[in-house]
Amino acid sequence: MLCVKSFQLSWLYSLVWCASSRLYVVNLPPRFNTDLVEKIQLPLLETDGFGHQISGLPLGFYETYEYALDVIVHHKLLKSSLRTHSREDADVFYLPFYTGLNLLVADQQPDRVRTLEADLFEYLNASEPQFFVHPSKYILTLGKVANEYIQAYGESSWGSSLLLQPYLSGVNVLTFEKNPGISEVCAEYDGGIITCFMRSYTETGYIRSDTSNARLIGLPYPTLYHAEANSHPLYTRSEEVASPYRSVFIGKATRIYSAVTVVMPLRRKIVSQCAAHLSCVWKEYTTSNELMQSYLGATFCLQPPGDTATRKGIFDSLMVGCIPVIFDEQQLEFQYELHIPSPEAISVLISKEHQDNIFEYLESIPTERVRALRDAISKMGHSLQYAKEQPLNADPDALDVAISHLLDLEESGSYMNCVRSM
Repeated sequence: MLCVKSFQLSWLYSLVWCASSRLYVVNLPPRFNTDLVEKIQLPLLETDGFGHQISGLPLGFYETYEYALDVIVHHKLLKSSLRTHSREDADVFYLPFYTGLNLLVADQQPDRVRTLEADLFEYLNASEPQFFVHPSKYILTLGKVANEYIQAYGESSWGSSLLLQPYLSGVNVLTFEKNPGISEVCAEYDGGIITCFMRSYTETGYIRSDTSNARLIGLPYPTLYHAEANSHPLYTRSEEVASPYRSVFIGKATRIYSAVTVVMPLRRKIVSQCAAHLSCVWKEYTTSNELMQSYLGATFCLQPPGDTATRKGIFDSLMVGCIPVIFDEQQLEFQYELHIPSPEAISVLISKEHQDNIFEYLESIPTERVRALRDAISKMGHSLQYAKEQPLNADPDALDVAISHLLDLEESGSYMNCVRSM
């Protein structure tokens, strides 16, 4: 094997460009992928899953659907220089089953969701017997958060039981949330608190081997930025760092279901404190253009948990150099080890003891640390997005990093990270 080392991201890992590793895209029937795109009829999935370019923003910003991961990965791997058309030459095999769109098309109804999933395993049993012999050679993506795939069939009224299936034992599953975490939720009726509880989809907030034996590998959420040959990334911020720092929070603190208002106490606390500080801006909802402009104009972007631990906004803010502020270690810790091995290098964690004085805590951060955080984001930014067209001599993007890891595991069992541009 002929390898040439590159140390462009040596602070993250040493990359090795290897000529022998190959990936095969299994030709699944269209009912497992493109038919689902046709059924959902969502313009945001056009342009190979990247959506339309956002007007008013530089080249590279697209209206990318939050759950477009299945579509984006499929199209990128079809064009990858690692791809081989000969399964005999392949080291790993990608199964283009759009698991997220299946959930959406089936409207989360377990019977309808399970029908296509069962159909997939029947098809693999008949046409891809190697899947059951060498599961570690196969790759599958989850287009939605992992907790939606651990809903036991017959016990849950929504979601999928895909990750609970013994067929997935040992299979490499790419997902933008490995662990759903634990968060506090309250219910109000006519302004009065009915009850509060800790919402958890597993006992610890983590999906462990006693829940699923699939190999879960964290990927960043698809962001609104995708590098192109002539695009100029905004995650490298050049303006001077100065206090008071500007902060922004984009998100809801409550949701109304019939007569019940579901409240996320942490988010309500953030909204209340933000309203009392001139340096903070809160918007419940905004357009993609306004979202990125808001993040671009801020030093800190507050990213509290929502229904689950992780948040797409973390990665959108990173794309424009805004430092994500998280409120629980589970939001980044043990989620994206390949891409963000040291969450503290690119984010600020506000633990519970400081959550009553969020903005005082942020103001206490030295400008030297803010500069260091921005510098780390600038260096890591390209590896946290999915390039639409890889710029010349660019570092690996988010998918490159994950696929190189899997190819290396099959090739040598070490962490050489055999990688090529997708």
